[in-house]
Amino acid sequence: VSNAGGEKDTYTGPFAGNSQKAKDLRKAFLLATPRQQVVDTLIKPVKSDAAPLDTQFSFYGTAEYKANTAASGVAEYSEGTQAQRTAKALALVQKHYPTASATNAPVKLTFLHANTTLRNAIAKLIIAEVAKAGFDVTDYASPDIFGLRDNRNSKYDVIMYGYSLTAISQASSTGNYRSDGSNNVFGWADDKLDAILKSLEGDILTQKEVTAKRLAADKIIIDNAWGLPLYANPTIAAYSKDLKGIDPAPLGSVITWNFFDWSF
Repeated sequence: VSNAGGEKDTYTGPFAGNSQKAKDLRKAFLLATPRQQVVDTLIKPVKSDAAPLDTQFSFYGTAEYKANTAASGVAEYSEGTQAQRTAKALALVQKHYPTASATNAPVKLTFLHANTTLRNAIAKLIIAEVAKAGFDVTDYASPDIFGLRDNRNSKYDVIMYGYSLTAISQASSTGNYRSDGSNNVFGWADDKLDAILKSLEGDILTQKEVTAKRLAADKIIIDNAWGLPLYANPTIAAYSKDLKGIDPAPLGSVITWNFFDWSF
């Protein structure tokens, strides 16, 4: 969820700032986002054991992932049924828009995402569900989401990205949330979070310290309701049986990371 604008423009939409109203509305949108439905409908046909992703700092299935997601507060976005979460979202919206209902959506939003078959399908599922919580969403499928024209434009309230872990270093994903981070096009800014992320980038830490700092970072992100991961995207790779040295990795480059070991 975007809570600030681009390099020159200042975002002033419903999610702007950190007032209680802005936080309530951001949280409501995230609660009403049907992550499990997205996974069940669009991801499980490819990977049957897929599940919603609850952090961008750790790999799904690792001990750190399990420990941190159990304590970060993100579990609230999976508790109960989607109908119950959407009802909770509507109650948050009604604090500020008392007439909001499943048939009256007073909170107007613009939703930016890449113009692909998968992203368009995800957007449709999200827009249909958040409407029940009082959000009237205009869908914008962009041909240029990674260009400055769109993703740094303050007219968008919600942006759906596809990030990938490209390294196993302790600084993984810090650029998404640091106030001056290369991937932070949303304007997220928190001094405590900046200190944590800069420590992950520059300090020599034990694994226990890395895990603790990532948990602290996730708690700040969840508390601010800045955003929520959807799922870990499955990858399919095909190669000749005569090609030796293939060793798939859980990173953005998947199989090409060790091309120097390949041989026929």
